[in-house]
Amino acid sequence: MPQRRKLLCCFKDCTNPSLAQSSKCLLHRYRERCQVANCPNQVYARQRCVRHGGKRQCQRPDCRRNVRTGIYCSKHNPNGDKQCSEEGCIRQAHARRKCVRHGGGRLCSMTHCIAYARREGMCIRHHRLSILSQDVTQSPMDVEEFAFIDELVNNSSILDRVVEYSVATALQV
Repeated sequence: MPQRRKLLCCFKDCTNPSLAQSSKCLLHRYRERCQVANCPNQVYARQRCVRHGGKRQCQRPDCRRNVRTGIYCSKHNPNGDKQCSEEGCIRQAHARRKCVRHGGGRLCSMTHCIAYARREGMCIRHHRLSILSQDVTQSPMDVEEFAFIDELVNNSSILDRVVEYSVATALQV
């Protein structure tokens, strides 16, 4: 019996196999394709991808960029969004009137860490570590819940049996 050749998903750069009776993979099964003929991109809005008009374009004459806020692109926005002060750069400025690429991002507040700050002044790694340490230190412990340990220590024969059993089981594995 001949095997069905696994076809790839119809979306651009997707290497997943398509589902039976479909041209889409499991990840893209509910997503739509751009209505422009032979375009492999996903729909962004109005049945079109970003490239084919899914995003509105800047209202400034002779500008073909996509809108960022309001009716203008980031280069022509008359309001507060400032551009990077580096020559030729059109990215949004952050700290020191520069974009992240040109040195406008803040670094992690942990000593010797050179990653950019993402949450609460820390990089993702240090932020996760700080959350984990908060969970451990802030969880209350009921002392009465562990009172049986004192009794085990005082009654050494029971403790000896527990240790012997633990060692024996460990050796069997």
